[in-house]
Amino acid sequence: MHLNHEFPKQYYIDLNDLSFLHDFINNELTLFLYNVNKAYENYDLARVYRLILDFTKLYVWDIYIQGTKSFLISNPLDKESFTIVYMYWRICESLLIVLAPILCHNAQNIYEYMNRNKEKSVFHCKWPEVSEEQIKKIMNRIPEYMIFMRLRNKIAEEIVSNANRLQKEFQKVNKEFELVFVCENNSEERNFLKILGNDAKNFFGVQEVLLETLKENERRESLVVGALKVNCDAKNLKSLEFRIKIYGVQANKCYRCFKKQSKKEGELCNQCVEYLQNHQLKLLEGQSA
Repeated sequence: MHLNHEFPKQYYIDLNDLSFLHDFINNELTLFLYNVNKAYENYDLARVYRLILDFTKLYVWDIYIQGTKSFLISNPLDKESFTIVYMYWRICESLLIVLAPILCHNAQNIYEYMNRNKEKSVFHCKWPEVSEEQIKKIMNRIPEYMIFMRLRNKIAEEIVSNANRLQKEFQKVNKEFELVFVCENNSEERNFLKILGNDAKNFFGVQEVLLETLKENERRESLVVGALKVNCDAKNLKSLEFRIKIYGVQANKCYRCFKKQSKKEGELCNQCVEYLQNHQLKLLEGQSA
């Protein structure tokens, strides 16, 4: 599957060398397109609608956009942001192409706005095809994805169930959450969580994710917001038992990126201040040239 649009070379990325979160959404996009193709072959337009709604809400919005938008806002020139922009475009273009047969005018209007250089019509785009070989490769990772999704859903339920109590405790202070997975060194659980790499906090939608041994965790003085134990079984994987503690972090969010912590309410975080200063210098250099 390729991009029909002539995408700027500086944004191009190698789809075989993606971090967990980008690889996750790329594989889910491939599965989504495969299922949409099957639905169209069976003339099941109702299923096409359901697939589009579910993919857009559960994966694109709830996980990928929520996990990447803050970084993109605060680091627009970072290499990681190029990957995010590329994946956003890849998702949008694919959605428009599969929407075109049933929402032709809407898909065309949006496509014309997005694509001003190459194709004049979304109907001239090559239909996204997915091979059986691609699906077999992705299916090998489905058990892994199922465990991470189960963990994410259980953690979200625990946070939501404590929302009212936290609101009273924190009052007007912005509340953030820190996840601690209590697992011993070299345990199956710890090794499994390392698959997430640096994408753990973005995937779970929290301020920070830490791995601590039981002794390390017992030394913590922070107030525990919630605690849960999640047992996970998946095909071809060992049974795993995750012990998770959720801590409330009182933090003033930067009003520009809405993610990093600022010293006082209504102030910018250090990262945004540095970016804006550098951006202003580049503008001044451009004007003087």
